[in-house]
Amino acid sequence: MPPFLKNKRLILLLVCIIVLVSLIGISMNERRDLTWPEVFIKDVVGWGQWVVQAPLSGIQEVVENVGDLRRVYEENELLKSRMDEYSSMAVQVTALKKENEELRNLLKKRTASQVIQRFMRL
Repeated sequence: MPPFLKNKRLILLLVCIIVLVSLIGISMNERRDLTWPEVFIKDVVGWGQWVVQAPLSGIQEVVENVGDLRRVYEENELLKSRMDEYSSMAVQVTALKKENEELRNLLKKRTASQVIQRFMRL
């Protein structure tokens, strides 16, 4: 006989594990007709889960909504700062366009006067 089978505790542990696995397999098997204690326990557990789950899901939704509001607020602040930058850039663009137009007009006047001066030299 192998030496590990001589230990009574080990044999008892192996038998218990086999019985446990067998009971799990039997209990996992779906039966069509449940006894009234099983139906009662199943209903009570289902109702108890609903009683606990309903308020907790409400609290979870509130926490998620607060998180969403925080993210929206941060995004809104970012967009406001970008809008401020955009409006200041729009003012700068308008000023630069006006300055550009003035410089082009000045360049046209200079070119015209240079053409006239060169023509008079000839």
